[in-house]
Amino acid sequence: MNKDDTKMVQGLSVLAMVCLHLFCRIDWADFYATPVMLLGLPVSFYFAQISDFCVFGFALCSGYAHWTLYGKEHFYRRRLVSLFALYGRYWLILILFTIAAALAGQSWLYTSSWLGYFLSYISVVSFYNGAWWYLPVYAVLVLVSPLLMKLCRKYHWLIVSLLIAVCYVGGYYFRFKKVFTPSVYFSTSSIGAFFMTLAEYLFGAVLGRLCFFEKAKAAAQKISPVLFWLGSAVLVAGLAFVRAQYLRTLFIAPLTGTIIITILVAGRKPKPVRAFFLFFGKHSTNIWLTHMFFYHTLFVGLVFKAKYPPLIYAFMMVLCLALSYGIDLLYHPIQKKILKLNNVAKV
Repeated sequence: MNKDDTKMVQGLSVLAMVCLHLFCRIDWADFYATPVMLLGLPVSFYFAQISDFCVFGFALCSGYAHWTLYGKEHFYRRRLVSLFALYGRYWLILILFTIAAALAGQSWLYTSSWLGYFLSYISVVSFYNGAWWYLPVYAVLVLVSPLLMKLCRKYHWLIVSLLIAVCYVGGYYFRFKKVFTPSVYFSTSSIGAFFMTLAEYLFGAVLGRLCFFEKAKAAAQKISPVLFWLGSAVLVAGLAFVRAQYLRTLFIAPLTGTIIITILVAGRKPKPVRAFFLFFGKHSTNIWLTHMFFYHTLFVGLVFKAKYPPLIYAFMMVLCLALSYGIDLLYHPIQKKILKLNNVAKV
């Protein structure tokens, strides 16, 4: 994947993340009206079920990119600078929503536990926004990325794939069985989430090693665009139906995610389609870090006031994008100083 491909996959992933979080619920009648039903389920539920690859999409992009960049000059330094820049954005968003909570008369969310606030600040826990759990996981992957990339280069990809399977299956068990939870700050579910994401990250590196997406593009070029997109639409619709009706499990998200991401990357896309996903890719980090505030954490149920799924989704995106422009306006000068201080180009 080139940079544009990666950015489009990130855009697709964040769109899927919002859909998943809003509409993957069996108690939909308590949150929104469902005028369009299919075999006893809202149509929005079908979209939500097939959207659970969102984290997989981000992890795969990171693994693929790190594999491509590993061995180039200042690889580790650039990764650390990018990570520091990400945390700078995260800290700005945390501060902004701390102020927003005070203005909304809900400062108790942040002052009721100073320890919790501090641990959230260093991203050890995600008290105030459940979507933040991915940040410390990603940070650890970046910190050990040279070792992981070296492992992927040293051993045959089949051996690495076996390690991926062990990490994923073991991580899934610990994440959802929750076999040991000694405190509110630590649980085996967090360990499980880490190993699942590690497996997805390594999977991205393996795909990079195999030049998977380059081969997929070459294969797609031999197919008529009309047939490619028609067949892809039928395939995705079939996956959505099976997932919603029979396989409601995150366990197979990497499978459906790989299919959907491959379709997006390999297919020949009109410029408006590319521009659409690139646009959301540009705002993907801000949307990831803020969207949960508008329905679950601070402004509870706000977007559900739009009543119908398409309007709810559009309302969420309007809020997130408006806020994203504001965040970028505030953060870009800070980001430039971070990158200048470390004397590296933006990556």
